[in-house]
Amino acid sequence: LTWSAMSATTSRRPVFYPNPSPSAGEPFLRGHCSGLGDGPVTVTPCDTGGDPVQLTAADVCPRSEAEPEEGVADAASLAFLNEPSLLDNIARRYAHDRIYTYVGPVLLAVNPYKTLAELYSREAMDAYRGRAIGVLPPHVFALADRARRMILSDRRSQSIVVSGESGAGKTESCRAIVDYLAHHSREEAEDLCTAMLSASPLLEAFGCASTLRNKNSSRFGKLMRIWTAAGGASFSHSSIETYLLEKGRVSNHAPGERTFHVLYYIAAAAAAAGAGTDATAAAAAAAAAAATAAAGAAATA
Repeated sequence: LTWSAMSATTSRRPVFYPNPSPSAGEPFLRGHCSGLGDGPVTVTPCDTGGDPVQLTAADVCPRSEAEPEEGVADAASLAFLNEPSLLDNIARRYAHDRIYTYVGPVLLAVNPYKTLAELYSREAMDAYRGRAIGVLPPHVFALADRARRMILSDRRSQSIVVSGESGAGKTESCRAIVDYLAHHSREEAEDLCTAMLSASPLLEAFGCASTLRNKNSSRFGKLMRIWTAAGGASFSHSSIETYLLEKGRVSNHAPGERTFHVLYYIAAAAAAAGAGTDATAAAAAAAAAAATAAAGAAATA
């Protein structure tokens, strides 16, 4: 159903329109508009029950009232694929703890700011193995499994790009991808999988720090390469290349922020050694405290 078709079928069209005070709430509000053509339109708000507002046709976007309350799994199937409809669909899904949404081949993820353990369980990893994207609900495991299957079928390297703003969950998404691939490689390469998963938090400590927005913010770019054994998708070896490290954070950072985690690990171990306690245990405790702080970012970010 196109905008022109709606214009021809009804004089009271459901629309999204810009929030006059976006800092106080959602960027777009729901309403119904009257008026045809490219001239002024009158929008009656649905959410606030306020007085009608005068806008231009370019200010409003068509809205469907037939979308399910919990949203749709693939935003490409929305009746109107525009910015407010996309944001509204993500918000609907987020309200039901559905943090993943497809837009065609792209996966959108929203930080839940709480633990959703069942979402990353071993049972979930087994469920997504061998399943095409779209068969099961959107998930980062689906992308990881597609890359794994493409390696087997096409015998070509595969790439997964993870991007987003600070605190969006890039580090956690990368961990979930590696954890998924490792889970399905343990029979052939259990020692390497265990080493990779165990080394990841320590390596991240050299480039992650607490900021005002994120208790475990990656202050660097990371390219992780995983090689597979010939004729299969099990791990053979791996490497991590870092770039654009925020080196200035070592000596200078904003009030309320911290330098890299690893320096606090070293300080805790040195203090423990001076006090005659087990330095290794103290460093482990410091690492555990940092991990707890990172996991608790939902309450403090």
